[in-house]
Formats: sequence, structure tokens, C-alpha cells
Amino acid sequence: MFLYFIIFILYIQNPDLWTYFGDFRVVNSISCGPMCIYMAGPNGIARFDKLQSKWEFLKSRNPFPGDIKLIAHDAYTNEIWFVTQEELGRYNPTFEDYRAIEIPEGYTGVCSLGISDECVYLYNGEQFAKLKKFQDTWVLLDSCFSKIQWFPTTFPNQYPWLAPYYILDKFLKRYEMICAAKDRNWLWVGTDGQGVYKYDITTFIPEDYLLGVPGGKILSIYKDTNSIWLGSANGITKWNSDNDLYTYYYSSEEYGLLSSEASSIVSNYENVWFGTPEGVVQFNKQSKTWQTFTRFDGLPSEQVTSLILESNKLWIGTTNGLAKIPVSPSSSRFGGRSGADEKDEIITQVFKGLCVNDIAIDSSGVWLATSRGVFRKSHNTWEEFIDPDKIFPHGVYKILFDANKIYFGSRQGLLVYTGNGWQRFTYPVTLPGKRIFSIAADSLSLWVGTDKGVAVWDKKLNIWERYTEKNSPITSEVYSILLDNGYVYFGTRDGLIRLNKR
Repeated sequence: MFLYFIIFILYIQNPDLWTYFGDFRVVNSISCGPMCIYMAGPNGIARFDKLQSKWEFLKSRNPFPGDIKLIAHDAYTNEIWFVTQEELGRYNPTFEDYRAIEIPEGYTGVCSLGISDECVYLYNGEQFAKLKKFQDTWVLLDSCFSKIQWFPTTFPNQYPWLAPYYILDKFLKRYEMICAAKDRNWLWVGTDGQGVYKYDITTFIPEDYLLGVPGGKILSIYKDTNSIWLGSANGITKWNSDNDLYTYYYSSEEYGLLSSEASSIVSNYENVWFGTPEGVVQFNKQSKTWQTFTRFDGLPSEQVTSLILESNKLWIGTTNGLAKIPVSPSSSRFGGRSGADEKDEIITQVFKGLCVNDIAIDSSGVWLATSRGVFRKSHNTWEEFIDPDKIFPHGVYKILFDANKIYFGSRQGLLVYTGNGWQRFTYPVTLPGKRIFSIAADSLSLWVGTDKGVAVWDKKLNIWERYTEKNSPITSEVYSILLDNGYVYFGTRDGLIRLNKR
């Protein structure tokens, strides 16, 4: 199986530094050009460079619309035309520029896209619409002359050897074939969830390309030896950086996995744990099995918000308090015991009724970032940690210990405690947004993810820099940040984005 990870480099100040990892599992339309194969789906346009055998998302100064239905390569101008429910799009690969042209009012249900030397045509099964390429005026026609190249040119059901026209995954789930395009001895077939299949029409042997990570919110990123785990709102992804292979896990397909929305991830050498809306999910690396532990196992709430490992204990933050569970490396369950008294012995609950957004541990004890402030455990008792401006009681999302400083990401900016005093960084003076969802640091920089982009502090130069939609692919909330070998990974509302700092 050939598995490729699609990348999209945006048109920004230095596009070579940025990589967007997107989801391209649903392919609505395919068009073959002399150098590339173009594919359209709900998340934009991808192309396969036939000479370099390379996948990539198309670049554009303006973001492509969602859910593209039809795509066509214009052999006369080398441009790309595509259709959504409301517009005709024209893309120039040379200038990396996309322009939208509104479809005639009341003209719906476009099923074919035609190209001639001077015009572009739409057909909805009843009537034709014609547009001259360098004008924005539509003309409706009852008939059309024949010298037009129409797209799609083929459909999967035109090839009997493809029957029964669906793809089965390893769980025997069906994915329908929805589009096809012939390119010499190859037939490209797009599916409604299993990516693209490339068939040799002489041998009927396919190669499959399952492209991208689950789309939407990337809530958590975690590095575990040679793998990076991604928790999103739509699934869990394991990315093996050694062989560049990707494994996908969904609650609908994995026994014991009740939810695949992971807001937090931790691991040891034997297990990986995920905080989900349905409880704590444990994945055993050796047996590849899943177990979910819920309120019925003693958790104060099934909605788990944060996780952290402390030697042989797993701390679990929920929307209704805190739990502490002994972790036994020799057991498939959290603890090493089994029996009716296991729940009482495993779980200790504190702060019931309090939403625990984050847990941090230092030499002084355990710290909690909660919806009503910051609390720490000192000498076996919990006490509230209060800031001088009384910002904490409005809600704190993150805590980070770094170089004798404590960073607190709150609803109203970033607060820093040094032991001798306080600093506060706010929007719009320093930060691109008010709310702080994620914080990460190394010896050179501090990275702060907000609700409107990222701020980075250069520790040596004492300079702040911002990454927003004006100079990066980051356009909204940044829920998680991972620093790894010169790369910075950002989990955002729109997917996974990577910055090369090497």
C-alpha cells in the first residue's frame, strides 16, 4: 500500500517555511492534464505531479471554497476551472491566483463543465450556460455546439471490471466510487472517504492513496518516541516519522474506543492515554487494543479535559473535578488489581464540580488550571494561587514551568510569575488574541497559542513576533503546540500546520 501525506504550502511572506497538512479523503471530481492530475473535494484542490510522483495542495492567495463538485483542466490556457454550488472558480497556476465568478441566479444542479477555446460552459441536465473566458456575463442556451471538452469525461460505472464500484477498508466498511478519469494506461478513481485509487488498466492492479489527517480541529499533539499522535475532533492519527506512515483510528471502527475526539494525550513505554468526551481511552502499544474508562469506573465526569503522568500515577482533569489513578506497567488496566473494590482503591476525587482545564507538576507539587482559578497542592492540602490583578478567577486554560518562571494562559492574556513579581501580556499590545489555549517553550523561544493566532517571544532578543492570517496559514484558534527537532507544530481549528525553524 502506498500512503502519501498531502501538503499545502500557502502563499505568504516565506511560503517554504510553512506546511499545512490537510484532509483529502473525499474526492468529488478528477481531471487529467499533460503534467498533473487534478482532484477536487470538500477541502480544496490537490494535484499529483506525474514527473515527480508528488502530491500537493494547490497554492492560492485567496482560500479556495469548500466542497468543490467539478474540476477541469483547460488545455487552451493551462488554467483550472471548478464549480461549487454557487460559483465558478478560475485558477491560474502561474500566478497562484483564484478568482470566483458567480453562477447565474436560479441556475442550480450543475452536472457537467465544458471548455472550448473561447468559452466555459455549464450544464445542469436541462439548460446550458455559456461564459466567455475574459468576460463575466453569462448567456443561457437551449443547445450547444459539439466542439467542447466536457468534464467529467468518464464515470466509474463505465468500467465493468471496477464492479461492484465500492472500496472496502480493513473493517469491511464501504466507500463508494464517485468519480473517475483516464490518463493513458491509468485510471484514477476517487471515493467518498477512502481517498484516490490509481488502476493499471492492463493489469487492473490498484495503488491507493489515503491522503491527509482528519480535518477540522486538532486539539492535541503529542510526541511519543518515533511517533506523533494527533487528537482531533474527527479522529485519532498516529504519524510514524521514521517511515512516514500514518494510521487512523475512529470510534466507529475500533472495539473499545468509545470516542475518537482527543483533547489531551500522554504515554509511557506500554500505553497511550487519550482524554475524550466519553472518558479516558487507553491504547496498548503491544496488543493494539483499546479500553475506555468512564464515570462508571469512578471518574468524576466522562468529559476528560487534561491528562498528565507522574511516575506511576495518571492525573485526570475533567469537567467535574480531578482523578488520580495508579498506573501499573504490568496490567492492561490502569491499576494492577482487579475486583469489586478496584474503583475505590484506584480513584481519588477532589474539586468536584470544578472544570480542570490543565494539570502541571513541578518539585513543589501539583498545579491545576481551572475555570475558576489556579490551585496547587502543597503539604497534602490544596490552596488557591492568586494573581494580583484577580485575573485567574475568570478562568485559566494552561500552565507551563520554564526557566524559573511559571506561565499562565488565561481568558484575558498571558501572566508570568517569577517568584519575585508578575508580568502580564495582553491583546492587542503583545498578543494577537485574548484567550490563551496553548503554551510551549524551548531554550530560545516561548510560543503562545491564542484564539486569533500565535505569538512567539525571542528570549535572547526580548522581542515578540506574531503569526496570524496576515503572514502565515494560521487564521484562528491554536489549541496545541509541539516543538520537535526544529519544527513547530500547531493544532488549529482548520487542521495541522507546521513551521520550519531550522
